[in-house]
Amino acid sequence: MIGLYVKTFILDIKVLLNDNTIINLEMQIENQLNWPERSLGYLCRSFDNLNTGADYLNTKPAIHIGFLDYCLFPDKPEFHATYKLLNIKNHNVYTDKFIINVVDLTRINMATKEDKIYGVDKWAAFFKADKWEDIIMLADQMPSLQTSVETLYQLNTDEQIRETCDRFIRAENRERGYKNWIASQAEELANKDAELAKQKEELAKKEEIMEEALNTACSVPIEIMKTCARGIDLVEVFAAKGSRIALSDAGVGATLLKSAMQGASLNVYINTKSMKDRRKAEE
Repeated sequence: MIGLYVKTFILDIKVLLNDNTIINLEMQIENQLNWPERSLGYLCRSFDNLNTGADYLNTKPAIHIGFLDYCLFPDKPEFHATYKLLNIKNHNVYTDKFIINVVDLTRINMATKEDKIYGVDKWAAFFKADKWEDIIMLADQMPSLQTSVETLYQLNTDEQIRETCDRFIRAENRERGYKNWIASQAEELANKDAELAKQKEELAKKEEIMEEALNTACSVPIEIMKTCARGIDLVEVFAAKGSRIALSDAGVGATLLKSAMQGASLNVYINTKSMKDRRKAEE
């Protein structure tokens, strides 16, 4: 049956054949990136068809047929693909009761001889047709399409159904517009995040360079302080053992060395104050 509300005019059919095979048919126009999971969900629900206490051997075969207006696997395009449960080593089929078929409406030109024998390419062309002339021509080539063509014509001439279709298309266009807007906002946000990450990386690199420069800037005055300390020790020896006449010279030397040491220590103090690595600064 075809719903006239939520799924209006999106192919969504469930059929029980005379041999008790359950067939789901669904069409997806826009790639929502969830078709494998979606089709498996539908198929599993159909396959779980036993009543409580029934023998598992009575499980009805379930087949899901999806008509997609996009390529499901772009790296391996195919018009009509069939998927079954099988052994990945020897390809032995586990069961024929659980099958997924995917028909790519954008790859009708890749239809095989077998596809054409069963008219799969004609049905695909019927779904893709946007002119009555093309639809009528397909019906002439494949009489089994005639009933579908007549039903499609009646639906298109029913004003209420046409209005329902128009509302659905408008709603779908609005949804697509919202999705595009959200995608553009997400892309803009991602670009800003990338720019922010780049700025953070550059800032971290600058801080690393600055830290290294501060360490280098401290090393010279520290050496000066060490040299001054050794000089003061020598002056002390000179004052104790040297001539009394040169005692004032020793005092002048000690004063100069002390001033140089204090100046160097101020440089170290200023540079270490700006260091991020406080443990290194306190050393």
